[in-house]
Amino acid sequence: MAGFEWAIVAGLVGIIIFFGIWSQKYVKNAADFLVAGRGCGKYLGATAGEAASMGAISLIAFLQAAYVGGPVAWWTMIVTVVVYLLISVTGWGIYRLRETRAMTLNELLEKRYSRRLRVFCGVLCFISGVLNMGIFPIVTGRFIMYICNLPVYFDFAGITFKTVWVTTGLLVAISLLLAFKGGQISLIITDFMQWSVIMAMYIAVGIAVYRIVNWDDISAAILAQKDTRPMLDPYMPTTANAFGLWYFVLFSFRAFYNVLSWAPGSGRAQSATQAREAKMMWILSYIRQGANMGLIFASVACFAFMNSPQFADMAAKIQATIQNIPNTKVQSEMAVPIFLSYILPAGIKGLFVAGMVAASISTLDTYFLSWGGVLTQDVIAPLRRKPLSNESRLRFLRWSVAGVAVFVYFFSLVWKQSDYIWMYFAITGSIYTGGAGAVILGGIYWRKATEKGAWAAMITGSSLAIISIIVQQQCSKMPWWPHWLNGLWLSVMASLCAIIIFVIISFLTYKKPYDLEELLNRKPHLWEKHPDKVKYTWFEMLITVITIVLLVSLAIGGWYSRTHEISAQSWITFWKWYSFIVFGYSIPVAIWFFIGSLFDLRTLFKTLKENHLLVNIDSDKG
Repeated sequence: MAGFEWAIVAGLVGIIIFFGIWSQKYVKNAADFLVAGRGCGKYLGATAGEAASMGAISLIAFLQAAYVGGPVAWWTMIVTVVVYLLISVTGWGIYRLRETRAMTLNELLEKRYSRRLRVFCGVLCFISGVLNMGIFPIVTGRFIMYICNLPVYFDFAGITFKTVWVTTGLLVAISLLLAFKGGQISLIITDFMQWSVIMAMYIAVGIAVYRIVNWDDISAAILAQKDTRPMLDPYMPTTANAFGLWYFVLFSFRAFYNVLSWAPGSGRAQSATQAREAKMMWILSYIRQGANMGLIFASVACFAFMNSPQFADMAAKIQATIQNIPNTKVQSEMAVPIFLSYILPAGIKGLFVAGMVAASISTLDTYFLSWGGVLTQDVIAPLRRKPLSNESRLRFLRWSVAGVAVFVYFFSLVWKQSDYIWMYFAITGSIYTGGAGAVILGGIYWRKATEKGAWAAMITGSSLAIISIIVQQQCSKMPWWPHWLNGLWLSVMASLCAIIIFVIISFLTYKKPYDLEELLNRKPHLWEKHPDKVKYTWFEMLITVITIVLLVSLAIGGWYSRTHEISAQSWITFWKWYSFIVFGYSIPVAIWFFIGSLFDLRTLFKTLKENHLLVNIDSDKG
């Protein structure tokens, strides 16, 4: 990259570090560090949450999926919007989680079941989390190396180092600094800033790529393939494409089942000012789905570029670079970044790298805080005989965050990747979420759920997930291994077994109904504390109607696709206009959310100042 492009990246990182350190002055207790003093508004939570969830690792996974699977992989965004809007408008899980006032998911398990289960689940959650994010740094560090055309090795003081060790280490160090200093307050502020840069990057990259590879080129490249349907028809039940119909079915199941199970995803909801604000935060988050279309378009453009005669000379150079990567899974992972490194003009390339660095930091720091918080709040603190003081708790939180960062860095350097990124996420996450989905949702919705049922579900889900990881790592290359049996299938199987065991054991050990009103703080004498219990607003009603229309449209589309022959050209036309509409829609919505987040940011600072005027500064106002 040119010098001024490196300046763009360095300037962004410098600003993020400054505000991350500056925000430390607002951290006075564990509630500030973990849940931002319960002062996060809906727009700020939605934008910061999107930056945290749509990290560089997720973007690279999306690019890999669409490059391997074709435009059909974009169906994930449509399914995501429909599924999560349905979850959001109903308040499924999220509303009740915020009502419990728990700062971590496993704290909720202690309230509902027992302290022993909280500690056990805390250990599982921590192990699952750090393993799940174990490939985050190396994938992003590798991406930076290829997009910036850096050498694979370099010499320093007579010693040869791998460049990816350094790029990965820098990302981990910056992310650790932000999480260590200001906790959730720092992350919300800096993640919002990084979200703003990421939005600009999406738009700029989309326009730049389309000027080189347009839909005529994409159409010609796809139609030249022997079998185009798996690349275009999302309703085709095929095992030839890992991202076909069954991928979306299993994805939808996991979305409902694990809505509360993943600590980084629920952190913003727990930071919301009240339960209703948490619900709106989720609705707004999924209205924004598809904002990354400008970047995701590049994956299909890359496929067209690599398979079109008019780009043959440049494609040969790109292919040669890709072939230098020994791991075939990593080849498909890095194909689009390498393609972009060759075709993006100066300036746009710098913005692209800055945006991806921002996306990486926003995810890494959120995960460091989440898993460090789980270790302190759900393992260390419950096991101590004496309660932790405010100062001791903050100290344990910070050093737990640091420990997570150090472990993840070294783990990422030694782990051998044997599956697609999304599939790896699914199976490692299931060490905890395989049983936690049933236990958490059952705990806040089902009065007959019992502690013994919860223990059985957690042991079943985690055991099956761990066995699956070991077997897949050792046997996935064997000729007898079913090619369709990937991490996603294995994770869903573990979850289904956990649900069955949870229900059976709970019925067998059930004695009397559990008082959910007490858990959810709905007792009459606490009613005044819940001004957010009001009827649906007009906006929520509108989103509900839109969700129903989308659900019906998906069902009709599936029926029509199965009963009628739809030409490849018709599918290409559909995907073309889908990309245009989503890209155009994302720009005004980004402006709307940006303005709303600025107002929420002002409110957050006001709330933090008011909290610190309380007599008991160590308290959590809930």
